[in-house]
Amino acid sequence: HQSGVAALELSASGSLVATASETGTVMKVFRTKDGEALYRLRRSFSTRPAVISSLAFGGPDDCYLAVASSSVTVHIFKLDNAMAADVEEKENASPALEPQPDPKWTGPLSAMQTLQSKAADALRGLTPQLLADLRSFGQFHLPDMDGGQPAVDTRSKQSNIAGPILAFHKTEPRLYILHYNGFLYEISFEPNFDPKATQECSFVSATTWFATRPDFQVPKAITELKTEPGGEGGEADDKADEWQIL
Repeated sequence: HQSGVAALELSASGSLVATASETGTVMKVFRTKDGEALYRLRRSFSTRPAVISSLAFGGPDDCYLAVASSSVTVHIFKLDNAMAADVEEKENASPALEPQPDPKWTGPLSAMQTLQSKAADALRGLTPQLLADLRSFGQFHLPDMDGGQPAVDTRSKQSNIAGPILAFHKTEPRLYILHYNGFLYEISFEPNFDPKATQECSFVSATTWFATRPDFQVPKAITELKTEPGGEGGEADDKADEWQIL
């Protein structure tokens, strides 16, 4: 990482360890036996930083890594051996040769050619690494997060909680997401989905697990996200976006 380590997670078998950078964009997975870096995962290509709140291994042989942060999106990465080999091949590939300037072009254009050459030098070391980073093969956008903030925030003023806590189901391709808004979400994903693409995970249920009132009791799980018309057109606008309500 080019910044400090912000999060660590050890797999249940103890064979893998995952780390996340302080900026929240890159995660790395290492083999504990010899410290070899096996995977480099990129949560986002955005330059906007995010605080990683949870890393979780799951699935057969710890083949999945879920990542939650201060953003509204939870990511699931598939740790596939074939993909890792593809990453290594890209990292070891020779960068493209810079095109040579045409000797016919001289004079005022030489300054532009110099600028282009400097830009090519700057991108040469950056682009292969970005192409080699694995992207998530599953993601879930948390509902009830208007403007990136939940309608209910149960955190204390002294709390350092930045985002959800994650855990995989023991036997099924499902992920639990415990958020500081009080909800425990359960989502599912397709294990055989193309690891080079990104799937939208399916909502299974949501249960209110805690609230800031003394008489609170855990209710029955919500298994369907209700919607209501939204947008500027209101109820009369048939094309208005629907908002998810919990």
